[in-house]
Amino acid sequence: MIEFTEEAKVRALEILDEQGSGETSGLRIRLVNEGCTLKYEMDWEEVMHPGDRIMVKNRLIVYMDAFTYDVLQNAVVDYFNKGDQEGFVIRNMKSACSTCSDSAAGTCH
Repeated sequence: MIEFTEEAKVRALEILDEQGSGETSGLRIRLVNEGCTLKYEMDWEEVMHPGDRIMVKNRLIVYMDAFTYDVLQNAVVDYFNKGDQEGFVIRNMKSACSTCSDSAAGTCH
């Protein structure tokens, strides 16, 4: 299961509160396959999509598609604030493909 550091959980809830979000508002995490690498995207979400996996940590709702959920098993979402740089980062994300050729061939799902 994906974990959140206390800093990440607090900051995500602060942002949701600042937006005046409803009770189904949460964080969507999505992985995008870019050749031999995976890039993650985070955004704010109001509704569940078909096939979504939902995780609730205290008041924080996290929406993920099945692929993202599988890849992020044992990952940790952290939040950093260092000078003029701040944001969320995912640590310990496993590879979704066994080899680069799987990913490049489009056989990585």
